[in-house]
Amino acid sequence: MSATLFGLITTIAKLSYDEGTNAVTAAAVRGIFAVGMGVFLCVVLRKDWRIPRAGWSATAWLALGQAGMSVCYLGSVQYLPVSLGAILFYTYPIGVLISEATLARELPGPVRISAFVAAFAGLVLALTPSLDGIDWRGLVFVGLAVISAGSMFFSAQRARRHTNEMALMLWANVAGLPVVFIAMPFMGGFQAPDSATGWLCLGLISVFFAMAFISYTTSLHHITPTRAAMFFNVEPLVSIVSAVILLGEMLTYVQVSGAALVLAALTVSAWRTDIKAKRA
Repeated sequence: MSATLFGLITTIAKLSYDEGTNAVTAAAVRGIFAVGMGVFLCVVLRKDWRIPRAGWSATAWLALGQAGMSVCYLGSVQYLPVSLGAILFYTYPIGVLISEATLARELPGPVRISAFVAAFAGLVLALTPSLDGIDWRGLVFVGLAVISAGSMFFSAQRARRHTNEMALMLWANVAGLPVVFIAMPFMGGFQAPDSATGWLCLGLISVFFAMAFISYTTSLHHITPTRAAMFFNVEPLVSIVSAVILLGEMLTYVQVSGAALVLAALTVSAWRTDIKAKRA
């Protein structure tokens, strides 16, 4: 659910850009909305809004990772083709796999490794990048985005041990918004939409972001960062399909083949995990 919603955000954001706003404005608006929604849900659902001292460090790293991922990934596509930036960014699930195996001192099985490699290969086909116009600044930005994404997955799992997902959404965005505001002057400044359609898109982005964040932090209370990162390969596929439906973009046979490969890899990963759970 989280990966699907994040994938939809990308396409809806493109619609909002066509109505006069920009990426950093969308990041700021959705962050402010998430803070307000976090307060509202804590009050209505009577959830504890406080972060225990034991969870402060993990929440701070989560906020930094989320803000860094958003700002740096958006920054990378200012200097790289969008498809190339996306492929480089989505190497992070493999990084999460390696990091978790290192921390656990346990090598992942051949099926899991094959599934990760197949999913990445499918993304390469689905996104079909152009290698023209590579700028070193874009590579730096996307590298920082990959590091931020990995940090976010591991810190979110640790933070969920100490607090609920509503409080986590509240404080992670409170701590992350200053990073967005610092980056704002360098990424075009605040630009309000020119039309009601633009504001509607910003509203949808904000609602979907809050739902995606809660779904994401909830998932990490039940599954490992590696499994969560694996299923986030769905996100760019959702973006591609929604762009076809909402933006009128066309898919090639190569892109369809790549999407099918990603879904096959995800199916194998889920099937193998289900077998292990039944045996246990």
